[in-house]
Amino acid sequence: WELLNRENKLIPDLKEYQIRRLDSSGVYLALHLLKREWKSIPCSIAIAEQKIARIICLSNDIKSMEKEKNAKDFHNELLLLKYHTG
Repeated sequence: WELLNRENKLIPDLKEYQIRRLDSSGVYLALHLLKREWKSIPCSIAIAEQKIARIICLSNDIKSMEKEKNAKDFHNELLLLKYHTG
């Protein structure tokens, strides 16, 4: 998805990025490997995974924002938020 966007010089919609980022980042694989340690979580694992995945992806976008800005790569939530909302 990101590769196709880059090849076609497409800037993704912010909402689409937020949804697809979770699936394209590998964060769910990392969380899957950690599940063995989550024996007594009082909430649904799926809800916890989604919230944790959002935090991890947003943290990555904060850290990599300058690099992606310099590369004119809009696959970053902060850059897309600025692009779409001003």
